[in-house]
Amino acid sequence: DKIGRTDLIHQNDHNNEIGLRIDPETFFDIELDDSDQTIEFKIFKDYARTDARLIDLGWDTKSAKSVEYGKTDQSMLNHVRNGVFFLLQLNSALRYFGEDYDETRLREVVALFVSHDIHKLYNNHNTFEEFDIPFQDVEQIVKTARIQDIAPNLTAEDHWCSARATHITSNSMTAHLTLKFSKNVRRLRVADSFASSASLGEACGMRTVNVFNDDSVLRDYELRHHRLDDVKGILTNFINKSISDYLEIRKYKLLLIYDDGCVYISPKDTEHVHLNEELIEELSRRVVENIRKSHPTFSNPDRIKDNLQFINNLGYYKPVDKDFIYSGAEKVVAAVI
Repeated sequence: DKIGRTDLIHQNDHNNEIGLRIDPETFFDIELDDSDQTIEFKIFKDYARTDARLIDLGWDTKSAKSVEYGKTDQSMLNHVRNGVFFLLQLNSALRYFGEDYDETRLREVVALFVSHDIHKLYNNHNTFEEFDIPFQDVEQIVKTARIQDIAPNLTAEDHWCSARATHITSNSMTAHLTLKFSKNVRRLRVADSFASSASLGEACGMRTVNVFNDDSVLRDYELRHHRLDDVKGILTNFINKSISDYLEIRKYKLLLIYDDGCVYISPKDTEHVHLNEELIEELSRRVVENIRKSHPTFSNPDRIKDNLQFINNLGYYKPVDKDFIYSGAEKVVAAVI
């Protein structure tokens, strides 16, 4: 019932290394600027190289969650990406409150999350043996995917524990755990819950809240969110940004963005923000301001002038609707004059 080790690991015959088909420096279409010295960015750069190797290992075709079991389809690769990005964003948010992990600790939890679903590489239909995976396989996968480059101080035994004991199930192997894994397992479970949440409702649901409260640091915080009743494409992005910017100065730190809202973390004693007419007016102003900043046309009368349409039979100029709405009457008049 298990797939062989040679199926788990595809190596280049010439140098016994994975043959990368893509450049990990540009894979995510993000400019990697060495001037950014945040520990989250440095760890992200190391993870990006591992991500490319996970693709060569076939993690993008292996299922982490499936509609067959009432879940939203999600590959192992996307599940790992979601969890890694969440852990980095969470640590950045916690820095604002002075409770972030140092680089060594954050590297440990990120690397252990990458390896936590290795058991799903096996086609094992016997649930009692689901987590009974060979140590040698885990050791070889960690080496081949260069997961150890993310956290060099972790051992293969730490990753073996992660693959066998992160999940809270009756069949997980929770005996004889290493100290480093035991120290980080609660944060791993938080990341696993969020990485599996396909909607805003799931991200703020009881399963996530329970593992959140089981973390010794996170139990002093709570999850909060804003939800949009109507989603209108790119305009939704401007609305979400305007709301999150407003909430940030009120100690709501952004964690996740969904199409219909955002999830935040804030200390439990943080005052709740309530929707009222004054707040709606302020948020509307911020949305318009962010739209104007998004493109020079909306703030530059000369650019607006280039878009003016002359109606011959009526003898007047007509501005483009979007220019009038987002630039405002004052700048449109300036463009005409």
